[in-house]
Amino acid sequence: MAILTPITIPSIVVGIGAYRGLLKFALIGTKTGIILTHSIGATAYVVVIVSATLANFDQRLKLAAKSMRANPFRTFTRVTLPLVRVGGALFAFLHSFDEVVKTSLVSGFSIRTLPMKM
Repeated sequence: MAILTPITIPSIVVGIGAYRGLLKFALIGTKTGIILTHSIGATAYVVVIVSATLANFDQRLKLAAKSMRANPFRTFTRVTLPLVRVGGALFAFLHSFDEVVKTSLVSGFSIRTLPMKM
């Protein structure tokens, strides 16, 4: 549940919390600070999407890979991971693209991301 709190708490509150946390480490106005701030929110969306994908995962795909003599690691990397990765990456990108509030608090005046320029 702690991972999902950035979804439930308003964006301005998470942005202020990220600002105060990054201020202690002198990461305001750096690319590292922006990446960490966006990762906080994107992780929650990725967890939700990946868990929903794995809950509805068709087990027959694993059996088909097993019938073609794929070991469990190869089955995971060739069957399961691509299905999970696409959904998680897409929603993480869309969430990060929409976060103007957090970015404006953390980036300062030095870094201008595309959503802020728009």
